[in-house]
Amino acid sequence: MRIRLSLAKALHQKKLIATAEFDILEQSFYANDANDADDVDDDQGDSSDNQQTNRKRRRDQSGVRNGLKMAFSRFPIDKGNPCSMRHMKTVLNDYFTKLSVSEAASNDQLPSPNDVAEWALLSFCGLVAANGMDEPKNTESEEYSMESQMVTLLTLENAKSQRFTNAVKSRIRQMLEPPMVDELSNLNILCLVRFFSYLDENIVNMLFTHGLNMCFQCGCGSGFSSFPKLIAAYASIISRRNQSFSSMSFQKDVNSLISALDHKDEEAKQMVKFTSAIFDLSTYLMMEGDRKKKCKIYS
Repeated sequence: MRIRLSLAKALHQKKLIATAEFDILEQSFYANDANDADDVDDDQGDSSDNQQTNRKRRRDQSGVRNGLKMAFSRFPIDKGNPCSMRHMKTVLNDYFTKLSVSEAASNDQLPSPNDVAEWALLSFCGLVAANGMDEPKNTESEEYSMESQMVTLLTLENAKSQRFTNAVKSRIRQMLEPPMVDELSNLNILCLVRFFSYLDENIVNMLFTHGLNMCFQCGCGSGFSSFPKLIAAYASIISRRNQSFSSMSFQKDVNSLISALDHKDEEAKQMVKFTSAIFDLSTYLMMEGDRKKKCKIYS
């Protein structure tokens, strides 16, 4: 055990294995003995074959849950270490495989896709906080490329990951709906717009349209505390990356999607006014931010 841990520690220091991999290895040495004792107590009434099956099932479930939590919680610590992204992909693929098996054998109790989606988005938030609020000129650096890689991983759709991807999308939409959208902190807003900045612009337009429509339906000024900040922050990030980006075009695209919604004539007019007010506030925030930057430079 000591030799293996020493080797793992040396590999971790050389960034050849992720922090989560080292922690999981270290915990496994001390967890096995305790698990064996618990399994003997739990399986005394079962046959030998049943004992082995039950032990393996419990260890698999515990290992998957622990592996996922470790991978997501340690990911921000490992920013810039490509091994952590490799490890996260491996752990998630293992989870997807076991999740598809558990659908056929409903006795297994794996973490739900909603739980794993929540852990994943919290991990992304931690990575953004670790990278800092201001993007560097070189956004191709390993630290920042890990953000885009993680967004790709969380939104990649295939037969195995469909349930998890749907859970991530559902969670994102919920954050744009009342009452949650009005409770977003500045850090939440930063993380959301950084997440959006790596998505296709058509998807982002649909997300903003969905959120604005839900806030309009809710009424009572819902959305006015967060949506101008969300739009201003998103436009600010994209305009730095893409010189051809236009806030006016962005607003026009969103308005086009909003006009296609199933609203009555009077309701549609009110919706346009609501959206225009949100975008006007976001424009003011962007102009005010530029003014403060100039004042700071001159002072």
